Amino acid sequence: MWVAARNGGRLNVLDFGGALGSSYFQNRKFLQSLPDVRWNVVEQPHYVDAGRKNIQDDQLRFYLTIEECLSETHPNVVLLSSVLQYLKTPFDIILRLSDADANYLIINRTPFSGQAEDKVLVQRVPESIYPASYPMHVFSQPEFMHRLESDWRLIASDISPEGEVRSSIGFYFVFKGLLLERC
Repeated sequence: MWVAARNGGRLNVLDFGGALGSSYFQNRKFLQSLPDVRWNVVEQPHYVDAGRKNIQDDQLRFYLTIEECLSETHPNVVLLSSVLQYLKTPFDIILRLSDADANYLIINRTPFSGQAEDKVLVQRVPESIYPASYPMHVFSQPEFMHRLESDWRLIASDISPEGEVRSSIGFYFVFKGLLLERC
């Protein structure tokens, strides 16, 4: 809403890793008050296929690649919610998303520590949900911010709903949300 207020009511989101538009649907009742909303999800093929067949409309669109999305629209904000930690090369994706020329970057539900270096942990899904485990980056917040500082300025930082975590090996980190503005 802050981005839309600064852009005359226009909100055009590139939601990288946005599944079937869950962030869009969580916020849709607030977005209805804006005169110009477009939500663009870039996702894996099975999500894009399902989204295009079942829920895509003039506001909510699905794309296979960043480039495909940018060929059709010009987002003013990029959203990375609970996705960076699962990517093999998260900073390569951030650099590719910089091509969007969006003036705002929202990084949400992302694990950070105060350590000097990133750490990779194994996230285990509870057996009651399904048996699986995933590698997960926990980013050094000082190093993360250093890597972004030439292009982005921090506007706000808040703890995400997941809050504070202590791993089974005693490693402490916190899930955060960041709002950044292009320098």
